[in-house]
Amino acid sequence: RVDEVNRRISELEVAKASAEAQVDKLMALEVQGKENLDDQIVAITAERDELQSELDDITEDYEETRTSLERTSMENGNLLARTRALEQDNKSLEYQYTEAESKTKETNDLLAVANNEKSTLQSALEVMKTESEETVQLWQERTQSLEGEMQSLEKQLEQQEKEATEAIAQWEAR
Repeated sequence: RVDEVNRRISELEVAKASAEAQVDKLMALEVQGKENLDDQIVAITAERDELQSELDDITEDYEETRTSLERTSMENGNLLARTRALEQDNKSLEYQYTEAESKTKETNDLLAVANNEKSTLQSALEVMKTESEETVQLWQERTQSLEGEMQSLEKQLEQQEKEATEAIAQWEAR
């Protein structure tokens, strides 16, 4: 688009130079010939007015094209600045993503270690629970056995006391 605008400016400048040359030529003709001055003056004036009108149109086109080129250049500068800002934003987001990814990996690693420790502790707790239940069972069985032996010994002691009391009573009776 800039090349097209520059080409158009060049064309307009050439047309302007051509128009100015024709105006100069007509001016020279005016000085040269005084014959048929009225007709020539009218023709020259009409041609000059036509050329001036073309020159004005070309000048107006030139100014519009120059203004458009300036506006396009400003827009291009704005777009370049915006592109740089977006590139910086992109780099910042990439860095933040990398950091978050790293933290996520660390967290997952710590979570895996914690899960392994939890699993190990649960296994140890299950073993301890099983051993404790077995120990309690053994103590309950032993307690029942000892209570049974104690009751048996108490009966035996009562029996022996009874027998001893009877033996003493028999001995005393003799």
